[in-house]
Amino acid sequence: NTYYMEIKVENNRRYILCFNPQLFTDQRNAREKIIELCRNDFVAELNEELQNAKKSRTHDATENKFKKIMSKCKISSFTETELKSITVSNGETEIKSFQGSMIVNEDKKKEAQKLDGFWLAVTNLSEKDAGDNFIVSSENALRPYREKVIIEDAFRDIKSFLEIAPVHVWLEDHIKAHY
Repeated sequence: NTYYMEIKVENNRRYILCFNPQLFTDQRNAREKIIELCRNDFVAELNEELQNAKKSRTHDATENKFKKIMSKCKISSFTETELKSITVSNGETEIKSFQGSMIVNEDKKKEAQKLDGFWLAVTNLSEKDAGDNFIVSSENALRPYREKVIIEDAFRDIKSFLEIAPVHVWLEDHIKAHY
C-alpha cells in the first residue's frame, strides 16, 4: 500500500511524494537492528582490540575509528562516541588506550525517523491533456517503481542459481563471451 500525492511539476519533471506504511515499519526496525549490531558487534570488537593494544593510542585517532564505524552503519547523524581512558599493561610497559561507548541522541534519532516510509518519485511523464490532467496517471507513473522489486528478486534468484560473480564487462560481445 503506497499513498501518493502530486507535489509539483518543474522543468518538465514531475514530483510525486509517496508514503508506504510497510516501508515505514521496515525502516524503523532496521534502524534499531543496526544500532544494536553496531553496539554489540562492531563497538565491542573495537573495544577488545583496544584492550589488547600493543602500542599507546591517541584520543583523536581512536575517536575517528569509532566515528568511522558509525558512519559505515549510517547512524552517525544521531550517535556520539564517549571515550574512557584506560591503562593496559603488557608485562613490561604500561600502554595508554581507550574504551568507547556509543551514545544514541534520542532527539536526533526522532528527527531522522520523520522521513521513514516516505520516498519521492521524479519522472519526466509531465504532459497534460486539454483538461489539465496528466496523460499518465500518478498510479501508472509509480508502477515501474512498484514492479522493480519483482525484477530485483528475479535477478537475485538467477544469480544464486547460476552462481554468477560480478561482471566488469560492458560490450555485448564481451558479456556473451563471459557467460
